[in-house]
Amino acid sequence: MNENIKLSVTVVTYNQPDFLIEALESILSQKVNFKYEIVVGDDASTDNNLEILNSYQQKYPGIFSLVTHTHNVGPYQNFHDTLLVCKGEYIAHLDGDDRMLPGRLQKQMDFLEAHPECAIVGHNLRLFEHYSGKDMGLFSDKPIPEITTDKDLLIKGTYFGHSSKMYRKSSIPPEGFDINAGDWLFHLTNAQYGKVGYIDEVLGEYRKHPGGISVGIANMQKQLNIQLYTLGKMNSLGKYSTDLMNLAYARVYYSFAWDSLLKKSYQPFQEAIVKSYENKIKISGMQKWLILFRRYPGILVHLVRFKIYLSGLINKFR
Repeated sequence: MNENIKLSVTVVTYNQPDFLIEALESILSQKVNFKYEIVVGDDASTDNNLEILNSYQQKYPGIFSLVTHTHNVGPYQNFHDTLLVCKGEYIAHLDGDDRMLPGRLQKQMDFLEAHPECAIVGHNLRLFEHYSGKDMGLFSDKPIPEITTDKDLLIKGTYFGHSSKMYRKSSIPPEGFDINAGDWLFHLTNAQYGKVGYIDEVLGEYRKHPGGISVGIANMQKQLNIQLYTLGKMNSLGKYSTDLMNLAYARVYYSFAWDSLLKKSYQPFQEAIVKSYENKIKISGMQKWLILFRRYPGILVHLVRFKIYLSGLINKFR
């Protein structure tokens, strides 16, 4: 590849001066045995983001490339434009408010070099609260096999974060990523070119941003629409069976129903829980009870929260 650059690290950012330096320093502190570049896409920030980025570009000539916009284009277009200038054989991603932990890049590079059948590799992330830094658990608290496939991603959803991802540049389609959706579609697109690897270590930190109930509900509906769009794109490929697609749709609707119930957004809950069982697919033991008592969501939400509380106590004392 150009200039013998093995890896391009993409960073997308918009008005994040409080966190951007932490993100960039976490990349620069990585110990690696290969040449890499850092390609940052700034989405027309209105604060001192660009000032910070220009100072890094001057301090580290030959390492930093900067993609800027005259107006806000949105995170997905910003990401796409950043990819266009990447020179590396491999690409790793970090959002501008997240952080890498020591060893991430070398471990992922070693993994992909040792597993030519894999197009992509992710890892676990520690979640932390936006400003306080309070620990909020892990991105994935369930066991994930070292090697999975596109079918696993399709029916289980995203089980690793975008900021944990390294992939082969050759797994980007010639026309680029579809920017009408998000991380899940990006991962599934990569996985059309090979298997999916996973390193069961916490090699990064993912910032969780606060939001009120109304903000949460609006965002949930937006995410549902994106997920349905993603499934429509995958279905259009014609490679997945009807049973597999029905299972993927059922999981998406069930997950949305569960979250809507906890947010006390009852009408979306009632509609989604029925859709989750449209093709008689069982997602969870709770599913039939949620369907049976969907007309009494006020009672259900208390029972569900009590169940979650009990599960937390049991896990705490195991």
